[in-house]
Amino acid sequence: MTATDSLSVWLRVRREVDWRHSPALRRGLASRDGFRSWCEGPVRRRDPMRAERLLAAYALAREDAAGQTLLDFALLAR
Repeated sequence: MTATDSLSVWLRVRREVDWRHSPALRRGLASRDGFRSWCEGPVRRRDPMRAERLLAAYALAREDAAGQTLLDFALLAR
């Protein structure tokens, strides 16, 4: 079995799409947060402490994104 080169596939698709006539993306909050649901479901059942750590890190990442904090090494290390 050969591996698919996903980057070359994406570059080909980008060239083929008529971007001028594609629908505009709607910006807004999703009705369901898939990452949070994953943490609260299967991750919590397997390892409650890991779920708490993931959700805490996710909350920090969302705060930084909302504040448009510069994504640098210090932020990533935190």
